[in-house]
Amino acid sequence: MSELITLLFNQILIEKIETELLTYYINYNKVINIEEYKTIVKELVKNKYNFKIIEPSEIVFLKNLYEKKYNKRPNGKKANDINWLKIQLNKVDYNQYEISELIRNNIYKPRYVSRMHFSKKKNKCMARLWNDHYGGQCSHTKIKGDYCNVHNKILIKYGKLQFGRIDETKPDIDYFNHNKLNWKN
Repeated sequence: MSELITLLFNQILIEKIETELLTYYINYNKVINIEEYKTIVKELVKNKYNFKIIEPSEIVFLKNLYEKKYNKRPNGKKANDINWLKIQLNKVDYNQYEISELIRNNIYKPRYVSRMHFSKKKNKCMARLWNDHYGGQCSHTKIKGDYCNVHNKILIKYGKLQFGRIDETKPDIDYFNHNKLNWKN
């Protein structure tokens, strides 16, 4: 059932990409007719976006199984390759492991860290961190201007910080991904 849902999701995503690209036909209508343009777009999308969406929790689950089987965590480039993990685990008898224990290990663990001892210190970086919905001030020392090396590089590369400055109001959206942010008090 989950493979069917993934397949449908991928098909809908591909169709949306094709539809978006077809809106740019107006830029090429003087050099190519619409049917040729559609054919080219469909072929490009088919070649470029022949993908499969993988649920991250499935990878974590397989890594946990791998760790149970081999007594070590998978590492390297292949560690996040779901096909490689499945090949390594193809002879695993799933019943011999306590599946509920492995699923329990996949549950999201909050990563909140109290930032009160960094708050409003003049020598600390002025960037706001996500801090598991609570926000907080970066704990690094200022190096250049108001920011640490990490946030200074982000500012130079993108011209903005993902969650803004700590002395400004919390943004409603993530400045990089444009996702709605649900801050907690």
